Amino acid sequence: MAESPDERAQRLRERLNREYPPRWEPQEGDVLEGTVVRIEPAPTRFGKAIVVEIVDAGGHGHSVWLLHTVLRNEFHRQRVLVGEFVVLRYDGTRRPDGRDPYEAYSVVVDRPDPPPFDWDAELGRIERDDDPVHTVNESAAVSDAGVPDEYGDVPFG
Repeated sequence: MAESPDERAQRLRERLNREYPPRWEPQEGDVLEGTVVRIEPAPTRFGKAIVVEIVDAGGHGHSVWLLHTVLRNEFHRQRVLVGEFVVLRYDGTRRPDGRDPYEAYSVVVDRPDPPPFDWDAELGRIERDDDPVHTVNESAAVSDAGVPDEYGDVPFG
């Protein structure tokens, strides 16, 4: 049975008045695990941010503000959806040599079957075998490490 206009209005008023649960403010090594119940944009004084609401096994809600680039990119890359079970870990501040520090996170989504690895999405599409630009030159010299010299000093490892 379809909801009445009054029921619809009541439901929308409840959504309008709904507040975010407490913000997850982890220390290095902290883990949050639970079910994603809401994902939505929210205004901040610096512009729009994405907020993910997660309910843990104890029924407690947590707002995860995707303000750090690594965390936001992990949620985006994995295409996290409402209803999915996730585990987040704050891995602390990383300070790579000669570069700006960043906040590191690990994110795992519980999915029955992980999607197959998409080589094209990860490394780009390889053209036809008869395309001379993308064909391996089998006669190219090979370094002592077994790497074609055409790669020069590109680090592997």
